[in-house]
Amino acid sequence: MMDAELAYLFRHGLIRDAAYELQTPSARAALHELALQLLESVLGGAPAWHDPDKPLARHATDPYADELAFHAKAAQSGGSIADQALAKSEALYLWRAAAYAEFRANPLLSIEYYQKLAAHHAAPPAVRGLAARSAGWLLHTIGRSGPAREILEGALTDAEAAGLEHERARVMGSLGLLLQDTGQLEESRAMLERALELQRGMGLRSDESRTLTYLANVASKTGLEDKAVEMYRQALVVAREVGDRRGQGVALANLGPSLAQRGELTEAESVYREALALQREIGNRRVEGIVLGNLANLLDTRGDYASAEEIYTQAITLHNEYGNQRSAGFALGNLAGLYAATGRPELAEKAYQKALATHAQVGARWSLAVHRCDYALFILRKGDGARARELWLQGADSLREMGDTGELSRKADAMRNACEACAVAPFAHA
Repeated sequence: MMDAELAYLFRHGLIRDAAYELQTPSARAALHELALQLLESVLGGAPAWHDPDKPLARHATDPYADELAFHAKAAQSGGSIADQALAKSEALYLWRAAAYAEFRANPLLSIEYYQKLAAHHAAPPAVRGLAARSAGWLLHTIGRSGPAREILEGALTDAEAAGLEHERARVMGSLGLLLQDTGQLEESRAMLERALELQRGMGLRSDESRTLTYLANVASKTGLEDKAVEMYRQALVVAREVGDRRGQGVALANLGPSLAQRGELTEAESVYREALALQREIGNRRVEGIVLGNLANLLDTRGDYASAEEIYTQAITLHNEYGNQRSAGFALGNLAGLYAATGRPELAEKAYQKALATHAQVGARWSLAVHRCDYALFILRKGDGARARELWLQGADSLREMGDTGELSRKADAMRNACEACAVAPFAHA
């Protein structure tokens, strides 16, 4: 039996919908326009169109931007001069709704609004370009790299055709990082070097900082750790000079692993904690989760297993909340190694299997190669040398194909040590 409150809400909804449908289309449009005006007046007025070359400043309408976009769309009665202004309002609020959803770590909703904005006739070309780039990048962050690449390549073509040089340079940076994340290091390097040249020529210093960070990642993956550290520090200097807190956080988050690889664990931990504070300050939950995973890995390396396990778990929770399955899978694969090191083989087996399945599902080729090598050594210690050899060679071959000589060298060292401990011949010379 329905209680009184639910019965009231149900009947109220029916009456409301019936009353709405009794209105003529023009009357309904007028009511939506009135609702738009009233909401804007309560919230301090409509926001101005923002320069897409600059970060979007917060506005009181942002939490209600999706509702305001709905009213602006419904207020358009078909072909009137007033409709042009309403269409611009709709596009403006779609932009703000997309940015607000991204700020609130809701990438699926943000992608939906960005894609609508990218196709909206009333949005300026530069804003449509920003929307397409943002939608593509967010798709990549949630593990849909194939569709993301298609969108970014389309955005690059559109920016070139429209003569939007700033947008073209930014899309190239995003596309370069996607290529890097999917294991195409040489293509990534070429794309990022072109992007950096354009960004420097146009004075896009925040973008320059990010692209330097991405190029440093390529240097790190190809065994040039000293060069990588130098470039990360350059990126950090540029971001600090222009007051780009987000760019500083990105540079710090990537500098930490290179310092750790060089054995500078104390400075690496300090960098991670500074990066973590920055991510929390600006609300970048996606990168916060990545930094947590890197910090956990450092503590794991030091043998502080209890702290590392706790922080790995925090990182995985954040990744799952955001929808970042790529990073969740990587943190889980590292946690599997911790389980193995602390004498919990059943948990390790389950974690490795789930991590490898996740890597394959989202196309995380590099992570799949890394954890295949790790899982192979886990299997070797359990006594299955033939299966371990096959799995390790699959991972090593992938790293070799991607040109990641740094990681391949580390995995080969670990393999030789494990084979010696288990009294079996090394799997291969690497």
